[in-house]
Amino acid sequence: MKLVILINENNNYKWQHLLIQRLLKLDFIELNFIITCPKTKTSFSIKKSLIESYMNFESLVVSKKMKAENYWQKIDLIDFYTEVNFIECENAKEIQENLKDKNIDLVLNLAELDDLDSIYNISRFGMWCSKEFNNSIAQIANNIHNDENTIDIEITDQIANKTIFSTNIGIKNYFLYLNFHRIFTKLMHSIIYKLEVLYTTRDTNVLTSNIIGSDKGNELDNLTDINVFKLFYKLSQNLIKDIFQRVFYNEQWFLGIRYKEQRLNDFSKDDFYFIRPLKDKMYADPFIIEENGKQIVFIEEMNFSGQKGFLSCFELDENAEKIKPKLILDKDYHLSYPFVFKDNKQYYMIPESAQNNSIDLYEAVDFPYEWRLKKNLFSNLMALDSTLLYWNKKYWLFFNKVNADCMTFDELHIYYSDYLLGEWKPHARNPVITDSKTARPAGKFFIQDGMLIRPSQDCSVRYGYALNFNKVELLTETEYKESFLKKITPEFIDKNLSVHTFNNSNKYEIIDCMSYAYK
Repeated sequence: MKLVILINENNNYKWQHLLIQRLLKLDFIELNFIITCPKTKTSFSIKKSLIESYMNFESLVVSKKMKAENYWQKIDLIDFYTEVNFIECENAKEIQENLKDKNIDLVLNLAELDDLDSIYNISRFGMWCSKEFNNSIAQIANNIHNDENTIDIEITDQIANKTIFSTNIGIKNYFLYLNFHRIFTKLMHSIIYKLEVLYTTRDTNVLTSNIIGSDKGNELDNLTDINVFKLFYKLSQNLIKDIFQRVFYNEQWFLGIRYKEQRLNDFSKDDFYFIRPLKDKMYADPFIIEENGKQIVFIEEMNFSGQKGFLSCFELDENAEKIKPKLILDKDYHLSYPFVFKDNKQYYMIPESAQNNSIDLYEAVDFPYEWRLKKNLFSNLMALDSTLLYWNKKYWLFFNKVNADCMTFDELHIYYSDYLLGEWKPHARNPVITDSKTARPAGKFFIQDGMLIRPSQDCSVRYGYALNFNKVELLTETEYKESFLKKITPEFIDKNLSVHTFNNSNKYEIIDCMSYAYK
């Protein structure tokens, strides 16, 4: 596939260099030209200088402690690519002249080039660009200043005026540098992934996403110099608060159980019986199974001293009182989200084992306490919260896929198979959802009032902040559509910060919640 990249003659950044490096390694990409556009005009700005200085200060700490490369570093791209043809163009009209009749498949616009009226029909699949290329720092600064916890990312076709990819990711409220790194890691991954899809399908309709963001404009101009100083004050406040909480408190997950409702009512603390662990551990990711009149609860259990999850279960009595959890599965890597289900009269479990780069299927030898590995469904794959659904005579596996240094909350993938132990194929629209507010699974699918409902997490404020209930409208090998029904936020319990798993049996509904526990 023939690709052309547009860059500015000046103001090149390391993230652009790394993206081009990755593109050159793809065997299906032929990078024909890099076109340098006119130098961008730069004028002195106090707020821009302050933000850039603050970014450079943060990079001294963040790049080493958190292994986040300095994507903000300015470099001259021409010095790195002697094997690539460079063409200098002064305006969009010259670009049109240089590229016509070259049989170009795609143009990737990394330049600050807005005058596109004279560019048309120069490539088969259009021109991709993202506003975040040139406005990300302004976006991050503005969102933190306004106490917004997420940022929208889009890749658009500038000529066809349609969205190729859109997502919504969470941002740290005390770092500029780390957020910049997260945005461009996500953008680089998304560009490469969408290029692979385009090469395979040759169909731009498969790429089109629902538009999440809006016209952002130049957000930096909306910040006054005084507000920039207020931003730095807020960043330092948030950082001090975070350090204090990490030093003196643990984020402790605990369980809540209530009698099953017949509809999706609001949650009330008076409805729930809460199971709180001792202060040195946590209980999370509850799944409840009714078997022979017994209510069995499966959970992730973790001791804060070990920082590695293992799986346990316990039986509820008639009053929903707990029995001490009993260990059922422990590995030398983290385990969580014990997705237990019955298939053809046999109990199975798919725990989260992302640290092992696998999705593993276990079968019950002596339910519920003894399990053995039945089959490795996927290897060399970091997947979070794998959730199985049998629907329309097929097995559908939903999970969040982890990609390099990207955020893990915003991409929902689906694979399907005719048989539980058979071959799994990727959904044609993967990732079917790209939004940190609703992508990550939060428990088993269930049917209520004739609707197939998918619980999901809202991770926009923090990991596992809230629960969503979504109605599945369409699920085929080539299409997926869901609509939002209801959100449950954690405030129904005093001092509660999160609620991120929902499951039920014929008798009970079970959730997990999180609050700070003094160490």
